[in-house]
This record gives sequence, C-alpha cells and structure tokens, in this order.
Amino acid sequence: MTGFDLILWRRGLNWNQERAASELGISRTSLVKYEDGAAVPRTVQLATVALTLKAEWPAMKNMNKDRLLQLLLHEVMRVQDE
Repeated sequence: MTGFDLILWRRGLNWNQERAASELGISRTSLVKYEDGAAVPRTVQLATVALTLKAEWPAMKNMNKDRLLQLLLHEVMRVQDE
C-alpha cells in the first residue's frame, strides 16, 4: 500500500485525516507521514482492510454468498500483492 492508496482509502470512506488516524489507532502526524510517502506498516494496511469490511458490512450482509466470497478474495489478493 502506498501513501496515495492510503489517501484513496480514506477519501473513499469520506473520512478526514483525524478520523482515519483515530480509527487506525495512530497519530494524525503518522498518517500524514504515510500519506506523504513513508512506508505504510503492515499493521496499518491490515487495519484498512478490517475497517473497510466494518464500514461495508451492512451492504455485504445482503449479498449472495458467491458475490461476497468473490469480493473478499479480491481484497485478500490486493493486500497480498503489496
């Protein structure tokens, strides 16, 4: 995950930097550092996945099983490739 990916993730959830940092359990200063290009720790990358799933769960629980598994597999592969 790059800093730009982190920005896209945050904006996709309509979160400002303060909210994203709080949800990720890091300081705003650290978030800004990662968004500006510092290496994003694996723990932060995995936290983005967990928070995305949490935010998307209301829509996901109404999906059929095959579609849900397809989306989850795509997300796992995306994180694994980074």
